Amino acid sequence: MAASASVALLLALVSSCAAPALGFCEVCHLRNDHTKDFATPFEQPAEDFVHCRQWRDNACCTKDTVDNLFTLYGDEDRFDRCDEDPDIPRDMSQSCRDFFIAEDCFYECDASAGKYRKHAKCGSVDGGNSWELERMPIKASFCNDWYEACKDDYVCATPQDPSMLGVSDRVCEYSQDGDGNEIGTCRKFSDVYADGKDVCNLMWGSSFYYEPNEDQAYTMDFEGENPNNAINLHVAFPDPCPSHDVATVEEGCDELPIHPKITPHDCEVCKLRNVDIEGVEFTLNISLSVADLGPCQKYEENACCSAETASRIDSDLYGPDFAWDRCYLDGDRGEFPEKCGRWFVEEGCLYECDVSAGKYRLWNDCSDSEEGPWRISKMPLKASECDQWYEDCKDVFFCTCLTEEDCRFGGKPRSFFSLPNLTCAGDECKPFGQIYKNGQEVCEVMWDDSFVYERHEKAAYSLVWDPEETDGKNPNNIVNTHVDFPDNCDGHEAEKEWCETGSQDGTVSTPSANADLDIDR
Repeated sequence: MAASASVALLLALVSSCAAPALGFCEVCHLRNDHTKDFATPFEQPAEDFVHCRQWRDNACCTKDTVDNLFTLYGDEDRFDRCDEDPDIPRDMSQSCRDFFIAEDCFYECDASAGKYRKHAKCGSVDGGNSWELERMPIKASFCNDWYEACKDDYVCATPQDPSMLGVSDRVCEYSQDGDGNEIGTCRKFSDVYADGKDVCNLMWGSSFYYEPNEDQAYTMDFEGENPNNAINLHVAFPDPCPSHDVATVEEGCDELPIHPKITPHDCEVCKLRNVDIEGVEFTLNISLSVADLGPCQKYEENACCSAETASRIDSDLYGPDFAWDRCYLDGDRGEFPEKCGRWFVEEGCLYECDVSAGKYRLWNDCSDSEEGPWRISKMPLKASECDQWYEDCKDVFFCTCLTEEDCRFGGKPRSFFSLPNLTCAGDECKPFGQIYKNGQEVCEVMWDDSFVYERHEKAAYSLVWDPEETDGKNPNNIVNTHVDFPDNCDGHEAEKEWCETGSQDGTVSTPSANADLDIDR
């Protein structure tokens, strides 16, 4: 995996700090009242720490935090509250406790957890909290070991409410019905969680997820140097919370690490080349600021689509045969539901307007295939968005063919690209939920492997990002910066030199590369 220039710069700056460990001097991006501003070595000898000693070289936690690890958020938030009930069959074993302690240390001490802070504008009036994690990948083996260590112990959770994040709001008690079935809020661990996957996916809400690819996952327990500092270096840290003043550099640090920030891909060559139904190429040669993008307005800072292209995404850009609402055109089913239709619009905007889509062009030499200039392959999309797409569309009728025999006039079963070969009458129109089983099939099967359902969402692109939450910046610009753009297609003349003549206020002079296109700036 080739490291990007930004990652190389990060490593160089980190190495300039007083301590050699990766991650030293990193801003602590998860914020609680007791969190340090920067990840620095323990001020006291590691031997003085009862727990969390592994983070001695660079930690976001203090000794006071570690000394009060179990009561930081109050006695009602302890993971072993079921031990207080005298009727409980057994107290929590030490082997099980060790895993909960490891999670506490990991969350409080590990700077890498800050990469997965849920809210970008944390701490502001409407920006969400500053402490919540979202979908941080944890090694499957660690999750499995956690399950094995705790499966016979009791926790204050139920199969209906498995998250331990709400334990402080519960009355934790053990009870049985007349038949001896456990019915209280203190349940055996293995009755709440079926396996290690459940442990990491359910016990802490959406904070973590079970990741079988352990080269891209974090661990909550280790010996020696913290291996988490070298995991997913291409995943950017967020900006500090607006209320978090990090202007003063911590004593012992020469300077702070620098990370990729969301900036426009202005003047990046648009690597996908597309034509409309009449064979007219409509992709811009260079990504730039484009006004009046209609349904794709959020891409206005740097777009590979023109205003005309964007205005046709939800109508006739690819011709009527590719309309996703063909099962509704006769009016018998009413109107195509907007909550479902918006996902097709967002997909069209990502594909046509987002310059990052060009990284995933299927063919490097576009002349090798008729699909070469326009086809993408395995672009990772956020799993949660794929899942929501499925939920919003599962009851909506969609036109498809389910088998090779049904697709006899061309195309692949269940593929969006089979639409032109179908009449969309009779049993060719089926509920979406009968065609696709889940969000993964929506993103992978429907689009014929153009996209990949990616649970590691910091390494995945977003369809429905909100410009109000990112100050108008496209967050996809800092996703997978280690992935290179392909070469230009043969015959695609796109020079970026003209961008250098842009004025200081960020506007761009009229480009010859796009001179034949009607671009409204």
